[in-house]
Amino acid sequence: MQGLISLIEARPVKDPASRERLVWVHSMDARNDPGGLLIPFRLAAAATDLGLWIYAPWKHQLDWLGGAPALALLFPHASAPLSRVVRRVHPDDRKALGRLVRSTAAQSPWISPRFRTENEGWHHMACQTRRIQLGYDGPEQVFGVIRDDTRLETGRQKALATRWLPSGSVPTRSPTSPPP
Repeated sequence: MQGLISLIEARPVKDPASRERLVWVHSMDARNDPGGLLIPFRLAAAATDLGLWIYAPWKHQLDWLGGAPALALLFPHASAPLSRVVRRVHPDDRKALGRLVRSTAAQSPWISPRFRTENEGWHHMACQTRRIQLGYDGPEQVFGVIRDDTRLETGRQKALATRWLPSGSVPTRSPTSPPP
């Protein structure tokens, strides 16, 4: 079962013949303006430090829809070919990213790819996709939710290193460093 997002307008009316109070409901055609349907999701994403993107499989393109400002800084281009994004993903995580964007499930499992930014090095990300139909008879779209787990992962790695290293030892590599 896929999700369905529709923009509905409803207003109270009176039937002129019977004077009965009714509710007039109208489904807005948002096929030409999917961004209008997504405003509440953009606001919710920003409020919860998540990012929101849409993947257009027929164009092999990712479009940033908004969300947390800190995440937006990691993605300097509002639109990017999937191939450009894949080049920035750690080689060991590329297959998982491919499965994520090609998933036919209504909701994918979370994956945790490492992503190399232009200026800040490697980031540990968490991503999930959802297939959603925009409006009645509207197109099915693949939406992605993303969060930056770099601080969480760095803290986890430091805690593990502290636990397993002999007293007084210091790790030689940062947990977010690229592989040798």
